[in-house]
Amino acid sequence: MFSSVTFRFSNAIASPVTFPPSAFCPVVYHFRHISKLPNDGMTLHDFLPQDNTKAISFADDGQKTDTEQRRTADGRLRLPEWLKRDVVAKQSDVNLIRMKKQLRGLKLATVCEEARCPNIGECWGGGPETPSTATIMLMGDTCTRGCRFCSVKTARRPPPPDPEEPLNTAKAVASWGVDYIVLTSVDRDDLSDGGAAHISATVRRLKEQCPHVLVECLVPDFAGVLPSVEQVAHSGLDVFAHNLETVRRLTPLVRDPRAKYDQSLRVLAHAKKANPGVLTKSSLMLGLGEADAEVKEAMRDLRLVGVEALTLGQYMQPTKRHLAVSEWVSPAKFDRWRELGERLGFVYTASGPLVRSSYRAGEFFLKNVIETRRIKENGVEVSLSRKAAVFLTGESFTVQITLANSSDDGERSLAWGCVQLHCEENAVGGTARHQKVRHNASTAVTRARQAIFSSAPAILFCDIRIGPGAVEQFETRKEIPANLPPTFKGFFAKYHWYVSVATQQVDAPIKLVQLPIKVFNVGIDVSAAKPTTELIIGENPFLSRDIESLSVVELAVNRIEEICSVRKQRFYEIKSGGRLIASVVIFRNVFKLGDDVLGRLEFAQNELHCLQALVRAEVVETNLAVDDNTDSSNSRPADAASATHVHAFGTEHMVTAMVRETHFKLQLPMNAVPSFTTEKVKVRWRLRFEFVITAQKVLVDRDTGDGGGGTLRTLADELDIETVKWELPISVLSCNPFNAGLIAAQPPTTAFRID
Repeated sequence: MFSSVTFRFSNAIASPVTFPPSAFCPVVYHFRHISKLPNDGMTLHDFLPQDNTKAISFADDGQKTDTEQRRTADGRLRLPEWLKRDVVAKQSDVNLIRMKKQLRGLKLATVCEEARCPNIGECWGGGPETPSTATIMLMGDTCTRGCRFCSVKTARRPPPPDPEEPLNTAKAVASWGVDYIVLTSVDRDDLSDGGAAHISATVRRLKEQCPHVLVECLVPDFAGVLPSVEQVAHSGLDVFAHNLETVRRLTPLVRDPRAKYDQSLRVLAHAKKANPGVLTKSSLMLGLGEADAEVKEAMRDLRLVGVEALTLGQYMQPTKRHLAVSEWVSPAKFDRWRELGERLGFVYTASGPLVRSSYRAGEFFLKNVIETRRIKENGVEVSLSRKAAVFLTGESFTVQITLANSSDDGERSLAWGCVQLHCEENAVGGTARHQKVRHNASTAVTRARQAIFSSAPAILFCDIRIGPGAVEQFETRKEIPANLPPTFKGFFAKYHWYVSVATQQVDAPIKLVQLPIKVFNVGIDVSAAKPTTELIIGENPFLSRDIESLSVVELAVNRIEEICSVRKQRFYEIKSGGRLIASVVIFRNVFKLGDDVLGRLEFAQNELHCLQALVRAEVVETNLAVDDNTDSSNSRPADAASATHVHAFGTEHMVTAMVRETHFKLQLPMNAVPSFTTEKVKVRWRLRFEFVITAQKVLVDRDTGDGGGGTLRTLADELDIETVKWELPISVLSCNPFNAGLIAAQPPTTAFRID
């Protein structure tokens, strides 16, 4: 079917061409803001870049003055260019919808929605190597306080907390596959303890179901009741967070009258005093009219009470009923606040326009800080032979255990210690088998992971005694089987690799720690390429036989480089109804992660004219699991589409109405996954091409209208268009694990308590 597209002109000069959403995806649209409702806040229009926006000049310090900031008709400051984003359709939108359905089904509220967080798409959408996550808001979606910056609903007596919320929270977090979660809560002044018991119960239930997950709690001030603060600090959480929100002078204006500047400082100080091992964190909003000296004072006050992590972000007005933005702080100034935080001694300072207190950007760093502290406190360190913990299948690596007795109370005794390598599979959806509810009388939470490989346990020591100040080191080697899948976090299945280390004292429970690793599958057979010593030396008596054979990494990398270095032009003609649309020229169809996919598009522009083109690199995950109870005769045609999930990496758009030839370049990220197949899923790469074509003439002759019989060639006012799609399969192999380790976010060490 053909649809209509319209070109508009002024003085025979073409304006930008706009096509309907069906032409290709993603499409960027510009909207005109016409709403005048009194409760409107920032709309989609505010976040879209406008071509007619004037250049904004900045003062010498990088901060624009109030007179230079553009305002709306009602006096509000317009959003600056550095906060505007293009509206782009992404595959992660599917994950966002799935996350929303899950939260609704479990009756869980999130601060992401209630506070209108601008990062909700990134956190909820996730990615191929980044799991979807959300910041759960405990005790409902209604607060007893009415801060003038917050869009959360308020009431004097909200509904009582849901007693099933701790269990539902643990179920949700367990299904996400994350190792760091942020919990926040509303203020509940109607409860005697401010909700401290409910928050503590949630943390304990979460630690029972997911002991490996680090928990950060963003809690209220509990009306200054310190026993409630102490109860939460001892609940088992890893990060105690309470937001100071703003500077001292603006606290009565910005926050609820029951929230005090010094009261918040006392809460943070008491949490650190009650549990010195917990990491304390706070947050400040900028753009409310605070002076630089006041921000510095607030940062110093936080350091004086022992706060170690700080986030600074731009305040954004939720609705017109809330406080208006006084200024838009520039990214350069946020960088200077981050530098000041580092000089003041904060172990972590996140500062940026879109930074929020529960934003996931700092989770990896805080996770490393917490685990490093445990190493120093407990004297137990687990490390791997490769710093970035990225390996290939078929490769061997060393696990090193360091035990240290830093106390002066006497020697420490350990009964035994062992190391194992595991690979677990988590089938997260796609078949009726995995969607069935399992009835269990003991618990409502079922184990989603299933071990597909466990190495033989390596016993490192038995009945060892470590004297005061002594250090003992043990190590063992583990080999990754070559026929197992890589680390993968997909839509239908997830594969997790980790090293487990367990120790036990006499008459004490077993202590277990899991160190995650990232594994790439080689994708080719390197056994035939292994050189033997006899083949190299032969019968030559003058050559030494002490020649070291190449490692699996060297063999695999050399073989992959050899395969990917072969270049041969491949021509593909794209036709519609026997008429040529374009020719695709690509130089190879085998790549490795980190490579650039280069190609050329040639357009005939004869019978069919190509107006726009799109090229995208996609990972296609196909569900191969078949339910034994499924009747094939009742299968529907839609089942085939539901068994495939596509994630797009790089996309390139081209306007080709007047073009005969153009080029494209797509990068395959190193943190993606190579092609592989298991019993459950098949992961393949492909290049997707989309062409917007028309059979009509793009240029038409028009009468000049001056009576002289002259003509003027201009673009047609209307064209009937059609979208043609074509897919080209490609093979993607693993990259060098040392190169992938440069961008890996996983820590190389971890620790656990043995006393």
